[in-house]
Amino acid sequence: MDKSTQSFDDKLNQAFLELDFEQAENQSVLHAFSTSILSSKTPFLSKFGKWTFLSIFVIVGLFMVIFYHNISIQEERKTTSLTDKPTKQKKIQELEVLQSASYHTLNNEAKTPKPLKAKMNSFPLSSDSLFSEKEEKRQKVKVYQGGEVIEIPSLTPEQIKAHQKRKADFLKELLKLKKKKFYDFNYSAKGSAYNLVVWKTEISNAEYQLFINDLLVKQDAKTYLKAKVDPERWTEAFSESYMEPMKDLYHWHPAYENFPVVNISASGANLFCNWLSEEISKHEKNKNDLKKVRLMTYDEWKYIYTSGYTQMPYPWGGPYLRNKEGCFLANYKPMKNNFVADGGLQTVKVDAYGISNFELFNLAGNAAEWVELDGGKYTAVGGSWADVAEKLRYDAAINDTLKESHPTIGFRPVIEMK
Repeated sequence: MDKSTQSFDDKLNQAFLELDFEQAENQSVLHAFSTSILSSKTPFLSKFGKWTFLSIFVIVGLFMVIFYHNISIQEERKTTSLTDKPTKQKKIQELEVLQSASYHTLNNEAKTPKPLKAKMNSFPLSSDSLFSEKEEKRQKVKVYQGGEVIEIPSLTPEQIKAHQKRKADFLKELLKLKKKKFYDFNYSAKGSAYNLVVWKTEISNAEYQLFINDLLVKQDAKTYLKAKVDPERWTEAFSESYMEPMKDLYHWHPAYENFPVVNISASGANLFCNWLSEEISKHEKNKNDLKKVRLMTYDEWKYIYTSGYTQMPYPWGGPYLRNKEGCFLANYKPMKNNFVADGGLQTVKVDAYGISNFELFNLAGNAAEWVELDGGKYTAVGGSWADVAEKLRYDAAINDTLKESHPTIGFRPVIEMK
């Protein structure tokens, strides 16, 4: 073959390979060309052979298939991307809503307890509960005492049996001075030193109701009338707030058994201490030589509150009302017109907040505590759920004229040792 023929063949091959087979007319040319080549016997084919051109045809065909496949994938991705953008954005918005809802739900559950509704079947009531029914719904019994007839509630035989069991368990725990419940220490002041035992928590509704039920069992009507709680004080002391659920539920419902007793006067708190002192004195298993239960003096309270370090204003030993994680260390009124930022709308459980250096709970806030002043007067110290931060300090100003019951005041006794 001469050079001109070879040059023509090369140009023909090059032109064939450079054809744009995306166009319909070129595709028809390719089809006709391949058909004519495969069906004819020309010198051209005799030179290269049918199989050479068949191989070229197959290669070109595969190239076209791969090319169109890639184009279709790219177009599909573009279409999918465009149609997915609103969906992705919607999913992000939905996720943000869920996260926000979850955040507020967790915070509301942990920091803002929902007020209980007056729905009696919300909580299981058992026949042996100390709070099995309101006192005004109980059967009444007339007691002749001190020259007069007094009508007081009576307990059913089942309630009396349950009361006796709980009273025995309570006294057993007290006489053993279990560390989870009591803290004992040596107190020295004004030239004297003695051993004291203090409750780690405020006296709870359940513990105080034990005392009230015991008075009813003994039919001690006069002491009962002096010592009983006054639920009306919820609405009287906070007339501008909706306190009806607290008045109706707080002092008898099982949900509040482990909350601090409030709405008892200093006289009522002393009567509780006298009752417990009498129970201890006649108990045959008083191995720890417990002598007397009484309210703290103001000086004893200051020592217990600060663990003996009066330079610290709060019982946890620091000057701040939050820990390093930002959590409140007491149940009080942390902001103006905001009772719930610290996690408690009113009172919370007696073991809910801030353990002190003496391992005592709720010394600051929750329920303020009755203490005895010189001259037989009483005051409430430590601040409460309704007080601002300044009232929680150990050196806060005191009111020495207090003696009546209030929804913010409870108590925490001490025990003298023999």
